[in-house]
Amino acid sequence: MKKTDDPICTELGNEDYMIEYVEEAGKTMLCDVITGANCDEKSAAFIEKMKVKSADEQQAYIDRLVGMEGNDMKDDLKRWLKTRKQILKNLLKVGDGDGASAEL
Repeated sequence: MKKTDDPICTELGNEDYMIEYVEEAGKTMLCDVITGANCDEKSAAFIEKMKVKSADEQQAYIDRLVGMEGNDMKDDLKRWLKTRKQILKNLLKVGDGDGASAEL
């Protein structure tokens, strides 16, 4: 989970790395797929695009992303892949009618 060669205490002093660490370790995200709170523009646009899709279409998209996980890609693309996967998982949970928010 380390992102840099810096000592972990230095790395986690960076707010962006700290948020990434918490989201990754907790398998959660701050971006709320229901309200859009704490979502960047890119994530919000993806949520809007995907929430009109059926659960089967959302799951198919997740499956496609999972298939891409082993591919060689830049760090920012890996982060975006993980973000999209988590958004879709959260949308599926919300669609189950269990009232779950992005903090799963």
